Amino acid sequence: MDYLRIIMPDRVDVQYFSQAKLWGQPVHEQVMVARDLVRLIPDDVRTILDAGCGNGAVTNDIAESWSVVGCDISETALKNVAAPAVVADLCKLPFPDDSFDLVLASDVIEHLPDEIYEQALREISRVAAKYVLIAVPYREVLEAAYVSCPSCDQRYHAHLHQRVYEEASLHGLMGNQFQIDKMLLSGEHWKYSSTSLPDACYSVAGLDYPFENAICPYCGTRRGAKTVGKGAESFRRKIEAYQAMSVAYGFEPVPPRSEIIALYKKGGSFSQSIALGPEDFIEDEPEIIEIDSAPKLKDPVSYPAVVYELESQGSERLLFLRKSPEKLKVLRGQLSGVDSYCPVNEVYRRSEALEGGGFAIAEIPFNMRGFLVRFVGASDDLVVGLQYRKYTSRDEILHLCFQCFPYGSAQDNARIQQLNAIAEKLESTRSELEEKLRIRDMHYEELQERFEEVNALANGLESERVRLNGLLVEMENCRTKGEEEQP
Repeated sequence: MDYLRIIMPDRVDVQYFSQAKLWGQPVHEQVMVARDLVRLIPDDVRTILDAGCGNGAVTNDIAESWSVVGCDISETALKNVAAPAVVADLCKLPFPDDSFDLVLASDVIEHLPDEIYEQALREISRVAAKYVLIAVPYREVLEAAYVSCPSCDQRYHAHLHQRVYEEASLHGLMGNQFQIDKMLLSGEHWKYSSTSLPDACYSVAGLDYPFENAICPYCGTRRGAKTVGKGAESFRRKIEAYQAMSVAYGFEPVPPRSEIIALYKKGGSFSQSIALGPEDFIEDEPEIIEIDSAPKLKDPVSYPAVVYELESQGSERLLFLRKSPEKLKVLRGQLSGVDSYCPVNEVYRRSEALEGGGFAIAEIPFNMRGFLVRFVGASDDLVVGLQYRKYTSRDEILHLCFQCFPYGSAQDNARIQQLNAIAEKLESTRSELEEKLRIRDMHYEELQERFEEVNALANGLESERVRLNGLLVEMENCRTKGEEEQP
């Protein structure tokens, strides 16, 4: 795709978004938000500017139905955009006033530094003839995505998010000419409800947000890969289970949806109501489940509002429940076995068969995706009845999430310990090899620098030799001329 190139400023956000690794295939989250953005595009829109279009996750989709131009600060990202595109800074858009019926800015303005924020908003409003459509993170816990710089040790947001957005902060955002016409919540739910648990992960286990492409806004260092020990990862999984179960049993509020979308209309009247979808209304736990009637999803979702089945390739069927079942009874159909998954230990545990066609489900924690059960040998007409566990305090959940679970015989556990020892030895060997490679690369860089210094010296000597040779030739010419002039 050909596009106009404009010289970009040397800002850390430009460096961050110029990384090719950021612009792979759109993730499930982006697809969800893109779908909801399209729902809010008014019928009288013909032309659209996708300001900060990135890799075209939205641009390429809407270009099939509207006349779309994309722009972004990252030339790398625009290589994936199929529509006409411009490399441009939002602070100075290369378009006349009122150039587009609608200007779209999806997950863009939260990245803008304070010194250019207001100017970028004015530019977006300036080129919009009728509407502005934005999507921003909603009530984000910024600290949950903090990382530490390996060079200067400063803490910062991995994606360079600068501010938190709520309903009130969106009012008047696009200037006096534009008023909010519609608002919609989108995306999955955030992982955490508050800063306390992300802070615990960092202070206790040294864990921060796992994102190696972060670029430090203080010194410009790329974060890179960070080795995390097994104990630290286990602690993270326990914290995530504690958060999820605290929400499921009413001790913590459900974290909000991750995005809020607002449609601004030029000359419109202000509306602050948020349109809610069916996924925003949480149902009570069903005591009877007809397996074939459960919604089937391709990917797991965070804090599910309903029981759902995950699409699978084999004969086994994977069902996510919102709470922990204690007993399961087969009311209709056939079922050979039930396994429940523990995300803390990352293993399935087989349920004990009961007389009368039921199963006793092991008491284990679950994470934000829900309590995962695997039905083995389930018939298509399977209907089950469930009896759920009850937890009356946070302490009960905390104890469950942080206790150790014996999953098998002594022989199995001994084998697991043996494999863990081998894995730790391999990890140690890998770390040693990485260190040797680092030292080798460092020596190579030093040799390269010395080679360049020697090469520069050789070039200088060669220049001096040529100069001296020229002087000698000139002196010889003068001597010869003098001899010829003598009588």
